[in-house]
Amino acid sequence: MNMLEGLLSVLVAVLIGGAAYYSAHYVVRLRHDYTIAHEELVKAGKYVEELESRVMHLEAERDVNSARMEPTGDTTGWSAMNIRS
Repeated sequence: MNMLEGLLSVLVAVLIGGAAYYSAHYVVRLRHDYTIAHEELVKAGKYVEELESRVMHLEAERDVNSARMEPTGDTTGWSAMNIRS
């Protein structure tokens, strides 16, 4: 009976050691994944800020271009008086 108890004790110790190793490995992997996800989040935030600034710049450029007077093709200026012939 003592030998059986000894083998069971060794088996329990091996199972506990294996579970501890697996859980430690899992925790390290989770920390690594968290670090990578956080770095990607920071990169994505910077990219979104860059895109927002580009959009604002393009909207301002569009507003400036639309505010300019576009030529009508009339070089004499008579069309400004709405004179009908």
